[in-house]
Amino acid sequence: MIEIVEERILERIAETLMGELSCALIEIEENSDDAIRLPPLRYVGLESKIPAGTGFPKAFVSLEVGSCSLKDRVIKNSLFTVSLRLLLADEKVIWRYFTAIEKVITARRLECSRCLLEKKTNSGMLKIVITL
Repeated sequence: MIEIVEERILERIAETLMGELSCALIEIEENSDDAIRLPPLRYVGLESKIPAGTGFPKAFVSLEVGSCSLKDRVIKNSLFTVSLRLLLADEKVIWRYFTAIEKVITARRLECSRCLLEKKTNSGMLKIVITL
């Protein structure tokens, strides 16, 4: 069976965020001065595959194949851009979730040669550039 790289990346991101993000969120809760609770994500994956009735917080993941430079093509690097769209019940804590996601992804490195968190916005979008 041929392994599809894009599916593997999506699975690793979903697995990492569902499994390890809750520890980072608890750490952020303990270090903050207020009593805001940060529940773990209930769903991470493609928007088209979300089970009915899934509550907040959740993250939709999409993957785009990036454009490679000549150097990347010569050494056979693959460049992907992963977009995470967070949907939270309370949008005021979105930056805490971004901090936790950044911590988990940079610690895990997702089995790639380079993992760069590129863009954060107030609308709940986070872009991650992955080079394999």
